[in-house]
Amino acid sequence: MGDNRHFRHPAFKVALEGFAFELPPGWEITSYSLVNLLTAGRLSFASEDGPQGQFSWRTVKAVPDIPRIIEEIHRRHLGEDAPPKIRFTRHGHDGRVILAHTRYGERFYASVFNLRKMFLCEWTFPKYTKENADIVMPMLDSFADNAPDEKTGRMFFALFGLEVSVPQDYHLDTVEPYPAAVTMIFENRKHYRIEAHRYGMADICMEGAGVLSFYHRCLYAKRYSIAEKRAVVPYSGFETAEIEFRTRGRIGFDMLLGPWWKGFGCAFLKPQENRICAYEHIASRFLHEREKVKDIFPQKF
Repeated sequence: MGDNRHFRHPAFKVALEGFAFELPPGWEITSYSLVNLLTAGRLSFASEDGPQGQFSWRTVKAVPDIPRIIEEIHRRHLGEDAPPKIRFTRHGHDGRVILAHTRYGERFYASVFNLRKMFLCEWTFPKYTKENADIVMPMLDSFADNAPDEKTGRMFFALFGLEVSVPQDYHLDTVEPYPAAVTMIFENRKHYRIEAHRYGMADICMEGAGVLSFYHRCLYAKRYSIAEKRAVVPYSGFETAEIEFRTRGRIGFDMLLGPWWKGFGCAFLKPQENRICAYEHIASRFLHEREKVKDIFPQKF
């Protein structure tokens, strides 16, 4: 997003339910369609050199014939009656990612199928050259299905520079990417809620105050009832703040007449990146749930 230019990671990660891969250095997500993350979506990439391609995913009903699909895509793009001569190479940890191109200067493609999620994942790149192929191959080699970790029971998500690890019973419901402010919202079946944030340009956002004052303003703007706020001993040198609050329940009559749900929020400053990472956890049976989410940011330590 807008604050990434001066504090860019070597490679941003993309990780949602069903797939994960690393973007080439300098690539950023510039447009997206994330209406229903569990059935379909699209991400468009660009760098300082211009548009770099598009990644999309969609559910399918049967195992697809990827080479035939790629042949048809090329045939329609080139306007040819007969299938064009296509060069295929395989990538990824298990060789499932298929990269295909016809001739220099033409659009080229890559595709992979995730059987567990029945996702057909497809990349489209604007112009085939040896240099462009060398750039995208490490991204294709990094592709993984991104299933929940069997040992920890947690799921990893990464998008727009925000990386989080949540219990696998929480599912990504909403992504809100704005310049210098990215939010991922997760819910479980009980409507317990986790909101993870990445705020950029921290020195400007804090307006000369500390993390605690900034974070208190954020939660107050959401009309949460603040119960307690405190600055805590920093971890790994990160200035850290914690806030306990209350809010109305999220289902049925809890929203109007039921007891208020409890919430806990934590924020910390990463000065080397000029960013603040934060999360709020809202639940009715709060103490039992808090232990599950205390290490939501894998990059904190």
